[in-house]
Amino acid sequence: MTASRLAMAVGPRGRQRCSNHQTGGTEEGIDDFLASDLFLTYEVHFLCIWGNDCSLLAMVVGPTGMQLCSNHQTEGTEGGINDFLTSEQSKMGVEEQRFVLSLFTPTNGKQRQRKKGRSYLTDTLLQSIGALPKGAVFSVFKKHHNREAVEVYNFLINCDDAIFENATRELKEKLNEGLFMYAFSTALLHRKSAAVLPPSWQIAPRQFFSTSHIAASRRKASTPESDHEPDHDNEHDLFLTGTLRDPEFRLAWFREDVGLNDHHWSWHTVYPHKGVGTPPETKNRQGELFYYMHQQMLARYDAERLAVGLMRVLPLQEPDEPILEGYNPHLTDHYGVGQYSARPAGMVLASDFTNPDEPYTIREHKHYINRLEDAIKLGVFIGKDHFNPTVTIDNLGATVEASISSPNSELYGSVHNMGHDLISLITDPDGRYKQSPGPMEDTLTAVRDPVFFRHHKFVDNLFCQHKSRLPPYTKGDLEFANITVDGILVQTKDESEPNVLKTFMEERLVQVQDALFHDADETNPKELPHAKVEVIVNTASHREFEYKLTVTNNSSKEVVGVFRIFLAPRHDELGEPYEPEAQRRLFIEMDKFAETLPTGTPIEISRASTKSSVVRPRVRTHEDLTEQVKQGNHPPDQSTINFCRCGWPSNLLVPRGTAQGMTFDLFVIVTDWRADRVGNLGLGLGTSYCGSKSSQYPDRRSMGFPFDRRLPKKETDKSTKKIDQKIDPPPQKNDIQTLAEDYSNMQATSVKVVFEGKTEAHGYPEVLNY
Repeated sequence: MTASRLAMAVGPRGRQRCSNHQTGGTEEGIDDFLASDLFLTYEVHFLCIWGNDCSLLAMVVGPTGMQLCSNHQTEGTEGGINDFLTSEQSKMGVEEQRFVLSLFTPTNGKQRQRKKGRSYLTDTLLQSIGALPKGAVFSVFKKHHNREAVEVYNFLINCDDAIFENATRELKEKLNEGLFMYAFSTALLHRKSAAVLPPSWQIAPRQFFSTSHIAASRRKASTPESDHEPDHDNEHDLFLTGTLRDPEFRLAWFREDVGLNDHHWSWHTVYPHKGVGTPPETKNRQGELFYYMHQQMLARYDAERLAVGLMRVLPLQEPDEPILEGYNPHLTDHYGVGQYSARPAGMVLASDFTNPDEPYTIREHKHYINRLEDAIKLGVFIGKDHFNPTVTIDNLGATVEASISSPNSELYGSVHNMGHDLISLITDPDGRYKQSPGPMEDTLTAVRDPVFFRHHKFVDNLFCQHKSRLPPYTKGDLEFANITVDGILVQTKDESEPNVLKTFMEERLVQVQDALFHDADETNPKELPHAKVEVIVNTASHREFEYKLTVTNNSSKEVVGVFRIFLAPRHDELGEPYEPEAQRRLFIEMDKFAETLPTGTPIEISRASTKSSVVRPRVRTHEDLTEQVKQGNHPPDQSTINFCRCGWPSNLLVPRGTAQGMTFDLFVIVTDWRADRVGNLGLGLGTSYCGSKSSQYPDRRSMGFPFDRRLPKKETDKSTKKIDQKIDPPPQKNDIQTLAEDYSNMQATSVKVVFEGKTEAHGYPEVLNY
């Protein structure tokens, strides 16, 4: 029988190596491929070929042509072949996961070290790494740090499977710890690896938990007599970064949330601003995602500020204005030696930033800002090579972040990145005191600092300047003909009062022994912990709930609608209701999903909060992954979960609200998914912030639609004339609910968010997992 189809050729850990175009789909083509140097170079682990009727598996071979399986293992069917491929890929995935865990697990030192002798790194790479010493704080915002990281992750992305593990171990020995963690994480994501990195709070706990927590937990675990139960006596010390004398301390629980900081770090590994590949490229709409992800962080933070009686975030408008907020992170470096610097309130950036590695002045920074603002006003960038592109939200995001997609980074600088760098070095700008930088230097720690949000409010205002120049959305942009949203409400699982969401604080456990004892020798009991090293954190959460929507399709044919759900505070700092134009920057995206709408009678749609397109899939902890490896189980969707980890932490999906109940506007708009959809891509967990693992963002609409632009004003009724011109007409109600009345495909309602306070841990708290 003539073989007509090559299913796939797969290398180590399930990476596809060739397809039909390399064989012509013929037996002769397959034979030529097997005999070629290309086959040996690809290091194929198995190859499956079947005939026209899928009745015959020709062969499954190893790198040297050795047969690995035959018909009796696949029953000569396509299903049997696919089952075989899945099982083999699962085995490879388990082995790769075992290797990744070994990088962050206490093991016998002799086993952990790579074999000495030959280097698995290229000469070019060896010459470009090692400048950043171990123990120093790594920052993607520093050009010379990032150059080294880019070289490393691009090498690992393109690294042959045969040497990947040895090359990785060699790099771990040579590189700065933070740089290795960032570069390896980025490479693992972009290699389409089947393995998952443990969460960052377990790999680098000293950048998440205070020195006192780490010291107490390690001391307790190192004592043989210690009890395995965590200590609840120090609950008042859960947040050690300040006191209530500092108003900003009221939101320490939010800024220091473990999942929030991991989200920010993960996003920057999924979307490195220097791109990936050779030549390096940024992803589809990466600049717009940079804008939108940070804008949504600001909207959520403003909602939390209003709930505790603080004003919304004020931008750090001028680089040389005093920074009124102080902050002490109480965090240390990888080895627990150097401490991130504290910033007293009222400090001012040095006028001449004289860091010898990257000299930079406030005057230069202002010039870059002015050029950006000029480009926004003119609507065009001065590009390179006489190409002057029109300003879009995507290339503006790329320019502000100074990604490789910036039209002209020499002219417009790196306003976002250098802002982080300037602030982080405010206490020792030229390094004369050898002081460590502040938390703004590191994507793992930056969100903890109140000034992070002030800096990003300034950056977001640049984007707003651009968006304000765009015309408001028209009726045609907003409407979806013949679709009527008849009602929307939210209902918690306990079936209590509708349109009331409930939040609370709860204790969770974080196990960090692997990171703290990663250099221990497992053959020496004195070096290993006698108990789990656990840190208790107090984190916000909410009762699970459902959206219940009633929708009618009045057209003559079935359609697919995409439901875009948002939430925003109803009242400002003075208790006055927002007008839509002022409120639109406060709208938080809660979910986005597609649903088929049959014609005829109204249909009811229930949507669980746990399926939100904003939140990320459940993060698998080190313990989860270890158990998974022990059981030989490797889910096929693992790599997608790894990619979508930059989604919002599920525990912070709902703003915390107030004990009395804080009023929010819940808004939904339905648009035509067949027009909005990109290709065959779908909407799943994390896609709002992470996009799709393919090359395209799944939604054609602008991110944040319809609140990313000015809203159209509600049409006034001109049919009635005033009888007495001296009598003023009654004031017209102007809020988001009356705006929604103009469009049948929109609906808005009021919901209350009630903060229930602290939920005490009963017995053993649940292990932290977002």
